[in-house]
Amino acid sequence: MSAILNCKEKTISFIWKDKFYKMDLTDGDLEDSWNSFVDKEDITWDTNFSWEEIWDEAEPFFSVYGLGEEEDGSFYTNTDIHHSIEIVKVIGAKEDYFRKVKLWSYSVSTEILWTSFDFGEVRADDYNEALQKACAELDDNFRIANKALEDADTGFSVSYDARDIKIEEVK
Repeated sequence: MSAILNCKEKTISFIWKDKFYKMDLTDGDLEDSWNSFVDKEDITWDTNFSWEEIWDEAEPFFSVYGLGEEEDGSFYTNTDIHHSIEIVKVIGAKEDYFRKVKLWSYSVSTEILWTSFDFGEVRADDYNEALQKACAELDDNFRIANKALEDADTGFSVSYDARDIKIEEVK
């Protein structure tokens, strides 16, 4: 069994019992991320991705554990059923994995009173990258909105001016 770690996307991909899985490691603590998945036999497994700087782990480590069930129906990690999965490829570097990406909110005013597609959030290192990602999302959203307006034969369309986009870092 083997896995591929993508440090830039903060994901790990692996094959378990002939099925492909891709996990978002940002769902947990980056240094010690616990997740779970259900295999094709409907069995739930725990996973642990570890790359803890506190322990000075030079290399990332990935394991799959069985689950046990308590009498009350809750689950616990059964460390007796343990599978180490070799990380055979690392895309990016440790610095990419632990890079803190900022969250930015954006909005742009439109001439329509009720809209739900002219605001959102993006993850980016800086303001310029956030603006670029916000524009890409807005372009997609406005294209979809205009297609719906065209299909409904309303005679209306919506647009925005990129100079009017307001972007703020979410603290």
